[in-house]
Amino acid sequence: ETVGAVGMPVALPAGAAQLRDLEVQDRFSFATMRLWLGSAGYGNLVLFFVVVFAQRLLFLGESIVLASWVDTKVVAAVGGTSDRTYICVLLLVVTASCASFILLYWAAGRLSLAASREIHEHMLTSLLRAPIDRYFDKQPMGRLLNRFSYDLRFVDNAIAFCVLMLVAFCSGFLITQGYVLSSVHWAVAACAMPVYGLLFYYVYLYRGTAVPLVFHSKFALSCIQDLQGVVMSSCVSVRANGMRADFMARHNHYSATIIRCQYLIFHVAKAWVQSRVTLCYCALTVLFTLGGLWSGMHMGTLA
Repeated sequence: ETVGAVGMPVALPAGAAQLRDLEVQDRFSFATMRLWLGSAGYGNLVLFFVVVFAQRLLFLGESIVLASWVDTKVVAAVGGTSDRTYICVLLLVVTASCASFILLYWAAGRLSLAASREIHEHMLTSLLRAPIDRYFDKQPMGRLLNRFSYDLRFVDNAIAFCVLMLVAFCSGFLITQGYVLSSVHWAVAACAMPVYGLLFYYVYLYRGTAVPLVFHSKFALSCIQDLQGVVMSSCVSVRANGMRADFMARHNHYSATIIRCQYLIFHVAKAWVQSRVTLCYCALTVLFTLGGLWSGMHMGTLA
């Protein structure tokens, strides 16, 4: 049983209580992340992290070349002779950045293929060796199909993409913000620390909201597939006993749950956290700009 909106216990459908207990094992943890990283291979991981870190350094170098060019033109007021030097350096950095994209996606694809191959082989081997009486007779067919279709698609595509975006964002954030903090006055850097703390607090709130919704959506999807498995195996009995409307109501309920969770995750919660993270970035930009002007840094056209 589970608790409804008014506090009264609501009976779960047949097999859903057992499925709910089994879904607890699928919750994201350090052990599951370590399993995926270990399946990908530590050599592929090192190559992937090196390529991502080098690409973010190239992006930072491109910004530094542009900033140095502007500072030289505005502050030093040199002639056009140094423009050729800056243009050549900038072309080299941009070319290296474009080449880093090819290396990055090659390393990410290599990482994803290695992890998918290892996990799929482990799943298939375990399934073929599972006992019929203690496993296949007690596991819903819809859940098994979900593991080898929908969930494995996440292993093939979604996890690799999320890891790529997460590592790229974190490395870019650390490199860029570390360079800015090392360049500004220590008082300005100290004033920026509360804004960074607020930024991480908003991300923590978003995670605390999105993760339970993802689990709730997965549970509803498993229930739908169990319901579809029952209907496919006993469709004649369902129509003969006049249970078509009841099955359709349950199917619509689970479908509405999935749609509601997806809407809250990818639209409502995402827009909420993006607006607040953008506000924090704007506050940091204003703080660093005013701090640079106050400390007498070369600010290019702002000088």
